[in-house]
Amino acid sequence: MFEIREDVPLAECANVLAQAFANEPGMRWVCGANRDISRRWFTATLTLNDSRPGARRYAVTRGDEVLAVAIVSPAAPPPRLFQQLRWMAAVGSACGWQCVRRTLRYLELTEPLKPAGMWTLEFIGVAEGARGQGLTRVLLSRIEADLPEHSLFLTTADPRNVPMYKHLGFAVEKTLELESLAVSAMSRIPRLILERGHISAETVARPRPRFG
Repeated sequence: MFEIREDVPLAECANVLAQAFANEPGMRWVCGANRDISRRWFTATLTLNDSRPGARRYAVTRGDEVLAVAIVSPAAPPPRLFQQLRWMAAVGSACGWQCVRRTLRYLELTEPLKPAGMWTLEFIGVAEGARGQGLTRVLLSRIEADLPEHSLFLTTADPRNVPMYKHLGFAVEKTLELESLAVSAMSRIPRLILERGHISAETVARPRPRFG
């Protein structure tokens, strides 16, 4: 029997995400193939995200086992400068300064793509032994239930994930290149807004970010 919890320890969530993103091109570009370094990066990054008022951390569990995790942040100002500096120091010492530089380069590319007012699906991942059970959809359904009037934004550097996100209701807003990465920015309008406007996800006029 699955349960969705918001009180799972941060370290356990970081372990699941390190598993889930082990072969994701963007994570490998940032942290390399070392899963322990990836786990430390996720630990520092989830700690930073937890400092944001309104940020949410969901986990699908079965008994004591954590099967899947989703991290969502609000459409609010970024973490304070001292919190960002603390993150940089934690990642630099635990993972290496290349991880810091590459993370900042990725954010420099992707943050301007986010339409104003949208929440961000920072990460969503399923543990290796729990895949194929529809847990990504389970998490998204919970997020939509909690945030029924908020659109979601995400980026992915894995082209293999784009069809899955499209199947879950996301639409590609823009695709950019970062060295060897193809980064897709995607957004999802909640069902409540679609039904209220009597329009479909294919025809809805999504807010577009400005470039230049």
